[in-house]
Amino acid sequence: MNTNTNTYKNQKGQTLLFVVVAMTIALSIGINASVRTLTSLSRTSRTDTASRALAAAEGGIERYLVLSSKELRGAADDGDCPEGTPASETGPTSNGPPCKIRFEDMSDNSDNLVSLAFVTVENYTPTDYLFSLESGQVKEVNLYDEDGIGYYSSNQIRICWTSTSGGSDITYVSYNESGIQEKGGLEGNPQPEDGYVEEGFDKISTSDGTRGGSGTRYEVCYNVTIGDDTDDIYGLRIRSIGGASDIEVSPEPVTATLPLQGYKITSVGKLEQDSEVTATRVIRVIKSLPYLPVSFDYALYSQGPVNK
Repeated sequence: MNTNTNTYKNQKGQTLLFVVVAMTIALSIGINASVRTLTSLSRTSRTDTASRALAAAEGGIERYLVLSSKELRGAADDGDCPEGTPASETGPTSNGPPCKIRFEDMSDNSDNLVSLAFVTVENYTPTDYLFSLESGQVKEVNLYDEDGIGYYSSNQIRICWTSTSGGSDITYVSYNESGIQEKGGLEGNPQPEDGYVEEGFDKISTSDGTRGGSGTRYEVCYNVTIGDDTDDIYGLRIRSIGGASDIEVSPEPVTATLPLQGYKITSVGKLEQDSEVTATRVIRVIKSLPYLPVSFDYALYSQGPVNK
């Protein structure tokens, strides 16, 4: 009788041990699953708030990209805010506080999150103007700013470029109110004597130090004449021929100054909850001054003089 009783007690003790071990394992698995779920939810929440802050910043940029050059100049010079975007009280910039844009939440979410964009505009007057062109595309460099330095002060300008797709040449046209003043081509890839660039393109010797020179960033650099000393040049149109190009336009001499080329727009997107910022994203873009599309460059290929 005592033997059976002891055996029964031992079995009860083993069963309790098994139950405790099983519960411990189940609890560990449950805790691990809960931690993973909470981590995933936290990551999803951070991603969602970051995306909404980025969307707010993009919305601020889009709001300003549709403004005219006159409105952007007012925003850059005087801190003028377009209608519906009052100045913010959250700290001054170089030309006043940023303009605030509030985006209404059209969803059914009641998370008390507020999307805001704080936008500032600056005049874009680079020392050297860098841009990229696809083959056959054109870019215009502005050489006159009536509200700033006036006309570009030199009749020379420096064009440097590197081909990004197997070789490219450059054509250029300068113009003023009387029409085209100078036009020409710059050879980026030396061709045989019967090559297509022989007629009308300036050949650049590799021995003059302007092509692939030590310490230079670009494969080819060339100083071009854009008009007489007395010409008031409005603009210089540059086209990449035969391939895409990374291009830099610089004053020549270096003491000259490029006029206004556009506007730098900075949009800071913020997501606020109960007046506390939960996420911030920043976008900056350069909006160039308006110019005619490439289809108007037919005058480049005219055999005779072309006036307006």
